[in-house]
Amino acid sequence: MKKIKDGIAAILYKIILLSVKLLPSGSGEKHLLLIKNDEIGDYILFRNYLQTIRNHEKYGSYKITLIGNIIWKDLFDSFDSTLVNDVFWLNKKLFQKDLKYRFNFLKKIRTTGFSDVINCIYSRHVSVDDCFVEIINCKQKMGMVSDISNQKRDKKIYTRLIDAGDKLLFDLFRNSNFISQALDINQATLNPSVHFKDVRITYNSEPAYCVVFAGAGKQSKKWPPEYFADIIKYISTKYNLNVYLGGGPGDIADSNAVKEIISVPVIDLTGKLTMSESLSLLKSAKFALSVDTGSVHMAAGVLCPVIALYSGIHYRRFAPYPKEVFNKFYYIYCDEVDNMIHERSPKLSDPSDLTYTLIRKIPPSKVIPYIDNILQNKI
Repeated sequence: MKKIKDGIAAILYKIILLSVKLLPSGSGEKHLLLIKNDEIGDYILFRNYLQTIRNHEKYGSYKITLIGNIIWKDLFDSFDSTLVNDVFWLNKKLFQKDLKYRFNFLKKIRTTGFSDVINCIYSRHVSVDDCFVEIINCKQKMGMVSDISNQKRDKKIYTRLIDAGDKLLFDLFRNSNFISQALDINQATLNPSVHFKDVRITYNSEPAYCVVFAGAGKQSKKWPPEYFADIIKYISTKYNLNVYLGGGPGDIADSNAVKEIISVPVIDLTGKLTMSESLSLLKSAKFALSVDTGSVHMAAGVLCPVIALYSGIHYRRFAPYPKEVFNKFYYIYCDEVDNMIHERSPKLSDPSDLTYTLIRKIPPSKVIPYIDNILQNKI
């Protein structure tokens, strides 16, 4: 049934794409379109280079428009809004489900008019990312050599494809490779960083606290609530440390599931904070605990020690964090994946050989030593 639905969706998407391409194309002089509509972590590992593009000798005089994912709008508005002239905010769920929304969004891009396009996404999808480039009529269309898209199709859409690194390269460095080649600048002049500067401290660090994110965007990534409950009880009883539950509105059910089975008090802020407010919360925390979600990159962005639970999918692309980027990022895999890493298994370079559910095989006993070491200042 899913294959049938996907097939029908692909046909409808194609019809909309062809319909939009029949519309008159806008003409744009010195107007650059940047495409970066992937997830929160992807944005955090890229955002440092927006300043580089804005200050570049070619694009300094250009109008710059960004296609961004609406889920990280608050972060962008708080820290990066001055670096572009306009933003087209994309609701990806609506774009994939609502055909009218899809048509109108593509129409807006088609009729606006751009002179240059740079697609800054590595894992691109034809129906969500490349379609924006395909409908634009301009001479300069740059993108990365992608990990999953059809390379023959890419060559028809883009005028220049840049090899910025393989699947095992940390994304921040891949973005650095890409931007240095796209702008023809010395990579040594770039500053690979995830740091959010000027985050306001609004949460007093006394009494001491940590932040636990019990949710995950994908159901398969979720760690069992009883495991979180065990960890929270350990933190509260051994260290008398306050525990905040964090996350967005979509994580409320996961936080509630944890609260239902714990006997110690927690402060639940799930769904109550903006992303910029969450950065303030993390800035004063002793550490943050989360599965593989954008929250781990947010914590790293304010230099908050991170204990992150990973499946092994996208190994080295998002974790381990290089020490020179952030040296208090503690990643944990289940024993099965640890063995793969030790044996340098080829499965680690192919996400189709792994599953996010491997996160559930990480026992609380494997997390506790990291908590002890952080709170006892051993690491």
